[in-house]
Amino acid sequence: MSVRSLVREVTPPLLWNLARQVLGKNGVEPTERNRADDGLPEFEWVGSDDETRPIGYASKTLVESPVRFFPEMRNVIGGPQPYGCKPGELKSEATTFWHQQVFPYAYVLGRCQTVDRPLKILDWGGGLGLYWHLAKSLYPDLEMDYHIHELEEFSQRGPDFTPEAHFHHESGDWEGDRFDLVIASGALQYAPDWRGILNQLAGVTACRMYLARTPILLEETEPRTILHRPRSYGYETDVLFRALPRSGVLDQVEALGLRLVREFIGAEEIVVHPDRTRVPFRGYLLEKV
Repeated sequence: MSVRSLVREVTPPLLWNLARQVLGKNGVEPTERNRADDGLPEFEWVGSDDETRPIGYASKTLVESPVRFFPEMRNVIGGPQPYGCKPGELKSEATTFWHQQVFPYAYVLGRCQTVDRPLKILDWGGGLGLYWHLAKSLYPDLEMDYHIHELEEFSQRGPDFTPEAHFHHESGDWEGDRFDLVIASGALQYAPDWRGILNQLAGVTACRMYLARTPILLEETEPRTILHRPRSYGYETDVLFRALPRSGVLDQVEALGLRLVREFIGAEEIVVHPDRTRVPFRGYLLEKV
């Protein structure tokens, strides 16, 4: 299996599209790659009337693919080879994509490490535990008390791939706790009440929060909902998510007692129809005041 196919199968459909834009070498412009096989745009703005449509993460196909290919994914982040390369490879089309993920995370972990106890982490929407494996590849001696909040299907399968982590599918399992680092990577945009989730996550943040791979509207002040049609990748569902206003996110976290430490610019970008708006993805390291 090619690295391109591997990235596609392990990541959720939105993240695969982002990876495809970074990895694409076929000479086709990103605006043309953002189209579903049936001729409808892959990413399309929708109105508030569509908010009641089921979020695609309820689809079993979004669990089966990561479960199938997660072991191979560990091969491209382990060992001494460049991130995104399989053992023995010297270069790969996937390296840019992986470096955009890994090295901001390395910076975040470097700011967070504790001395006399394991680093306590909550990974909200952490899938099967990829960020635990990334952390160990970056800092092999790092001790972690790692908790993942996910859908029940992921929580049931997660221990098979990351037995070192604690998996939860009920927020009540961790709401009364406190964490050195709270991570939400490629996840906040799927929450209809994203402000409420930020409030919930800030309430359990003892030191720092890392919002990673979030679609951001740089100049607008209100979120906008996007319909993603990932059926051409084998996912039998549509997915709703939101592009969030940068000002709204930063104002919200400031009101919750968090300050911006560092903003990260990702290579990912999607093109949303019908006006072909380019929506970039950004990350934010936040710290308790």
